Amino acid sequence: MPDDTLDPGELVAQLPYALGFYPRTETVVVVSDATSRRLWDFPPDHPAVEVAAAIPPRCPDPDRTRVTPLVYAGQVDFSVELDASDLATALTAHFASVDSPLIVTPAGWRHAVDCPQRCCAPDDTLNAAVLPPALAHEAATKWPTPMPHRADLAGYFTSDPLQRTLLTAARAPAARQQRTAILSAGSPAAWRHAATAQAWTHLTDTGTTAPTVAARTLLQLQDTYVADAIVLRILADATAAGDQAMVRLRELCRAAPNDLATTALSAWAHAAAARGDTPRAFTAIHRAQTLSPRHNPTSVLRRLLIAGVEPDDLAAVRLPEASLLNTPEPISPAVVSTVGDPGGPPPLPPAAGPPPPAPGRSR
Repeated sequence: MPDDTLDPGELVAQLPYALGFYPRTETVVVVSDATSRRLWDFPPDHPAVEVAAAIPPRCPDPDRTRVTPLVYAGQVDFSVELDASDLATALTAHFASVDSPLIVTPAGWRHAVDCPQRCCAPDDTLNAAVLPPALAHEAATKWPTPMPHRADLAGYFTSDPLQRTLLTAARAPAARQQRTAILSAGSPAAWRHAATAQAWTHLTDTGTTAPTVAARTLLQLQDTYVADAIVLRILADATAAGDQAMVRLRELCRAAPNDLATTALSAWAHAAAARGDTPRAFTAIHRAQTLSPRHNPTSVLRRLLIAGVEPDDLAAVRLPEASLLNTPEPISPAVVSTVGDPGGPPPLPPAAGPPPPAPGRSR
């Protein structure tokens, strides 16, 4: 999230990094309180009253919240100034402290109404949006390079038709390999440890891998415990291996058939959010929820991000890797799901445990 200590020009310069793209005609509202800083961006022509009403339910204490509204436009004119003024007025109905709204154009920025800090020239000259070198370095280190447009961000997880065709063709043999591996492992925990090691090796490999290996990893990620363990490994690895895992995992998300993409997208989103890349995390979440609206891990992550949970706290949502992989829970049938099998995959062996009670008797 943007730094609450920035002056208006620094805030304008930093926001594209926090948003993940360079705003053109959006409305952005930055909200700060004693413990967190959050921002919301709205598409063009979104009514000011709706913008103002959408934010308070997500803020624990509007009376102790500072709000900075920004309106992006191609140029400064009377209608843009009026829109900015209307937005500030609408926000004042919900928040005790609303800063003078900022108008931002490709040429610079200025306050929409009276400049409270006397930083705007009286002749309507626009101020430059510049980050000092130290803050520029911090922004470049903390966030990925912003996309040129919002549409570029939205297309970050569009399907890769060629790779999807190759992976789909490799899915059936990969599923058969996984069934054999599960049967020979002897227990769900043993398979999960082996599957996590295999998946991590593939995700951190910088070379070209066979479609069957990619399909195998995607199937392994259908087990939530394996997917969670991979997220933890990405977050624990501050080297190039963690970055490579994110790259390869995104490639899998783009190549995956629709019925296998959700778990990979959710894992990528959680790792990205915990690394501070909230904009792309929301892009992955949106794609995952489009494919599987009821996927619970994705829904939980979305609620956490909307609530303003900081990146450093997101890793704590998952159990330690050993606890995840040692669970006796049955392996997800999706791990051996094949294409073109009208009867579906054969049942997996049950998890070890006490035998079921005999009919007509209770324990």
